Amino acid sequence: MNALTAFGAMCTRLKSQGGFLRQPSHLLLVGLGEGRLDGALKLLEQTCRTRVEYVSGPLESIPGPMPAPIPVQVRGATVFAFNVERHEEIRP
Repeated sequence: MNALTAFGAMCTRLKSQGGFLRQPSHLLLVGLGEGRLDGALKLLEQTCRTRVEYVSGPLESIPGPMPAPIPVQVRGATVFAFNVERHEEIRP
């Protein structure tokens, strides 16, 4: 988030929870000016990393007794890009 802010992006961080790992994660809402998406994507490629998380506990897709923890590779970021037709800031 610091790198995106230094890049000139407007960022808001929201707490979220992933579906598969059921672990807390962060969702970033990032506002970029026209023509800045490619630069932001390169920045994310440089700063995000892949890591290994361990999944344990009953999984709906695995029947039977509780399996031993298994390693799962987690990617650094998932990006959805879309144009915003209108943006307003409402202040008292």
